[in-house]
Amino acid sequence: MTEKSKRRLFIRRRGNKRGAIAIEFALIFPIMLIVLFGIVEFASIMFSRHVMFYAAREAARGYVTGAALSTEETVTLAETLLSDGNAKGTFTVTAATDGLGTSAATITVSISTPMADAALVNAYPDELVGDQTMSVTASMYLEESSENNTSCGKKKGSCTSKKSSDNSKKKSSKK
Repeated sequence: MTEKSKRRLFIRRRGNKRGAIAIEFALIFPIMLIVLFGIVEFASIMFSRHVMFYAAREAARGYVTGAALSTEETVTLAETLLSDGNAKGTFTVTAATDGLGTSAATITVSISTPMADAALVNAYPDELVGDQTMSVTASMYLEESSENNTSCGKKKGSCTSKKSSDNSKKKSSKK
């Protein structure tokens, strides 16, 4: 085979493959689109879970530090943090104290939402996903602290904060 005939054969073969790229793209593009959609859905669900955990932790912390004086205020604080965090879903928030008046007193804040509500698009049939619920829980110990003088009584949800402040007047001299 001469050099010229080899070139013609190469050009002829290359010419026959021009439509192959379009066909390969048509086959691969839907698969890549589904993978991309799955990544975005997973990221949306994980974002909602992160916001839920942040709200539960901060609400429990608010109760411990005295920013929320009852479990009802703790629930309200968690709901406010959820709406401020732009989390998607319908949330159920509960707060409970356990062992008040003992050294092992704790506040537990739980937040849950149906998994389908946390997704951007509920494209999954109920037979595939079912009734899965995403929930987070944050617990913190209630301690006697000499720094902020927080004292928790024996009644459920009766934690008060007595912060000491130095109100000494500062004299400024203007001459």
